[in-house]
Amino acid sequence: MGRTSTERLLKSQGLTRLRKLRRTRMTICTYNTRPLASEASVEDLMTQARKIKYDVIGMTETRRHHPLHAAYNSENCSSEHATAGE
Repeated sequence: MGRTSTERLLKSQGLTRLRKLRRTRMTICTYNTRPLASEASVEDLMTQARKIKYDVIGMTETRRHHPLHAAYNSENCSSEHATAGE
């Protein structure tokens, strides 16, 4: 019986079996930031971000008249930063 492509690849690398892989879970949060024009909506975003357990927040449609730089502390990291420009 012929070898599978995985078996051929392993043999070419001098291996007989695959190593056990370690898996890491990552939570990605997306947020439509179009309404971040007002300071109240920025505060709402920061409040919601503290409630959600996430690793990455992806922001889309960022539109502001004035640049925004926000920083806060979380359980996972001593300081986290968010920046949104024009």
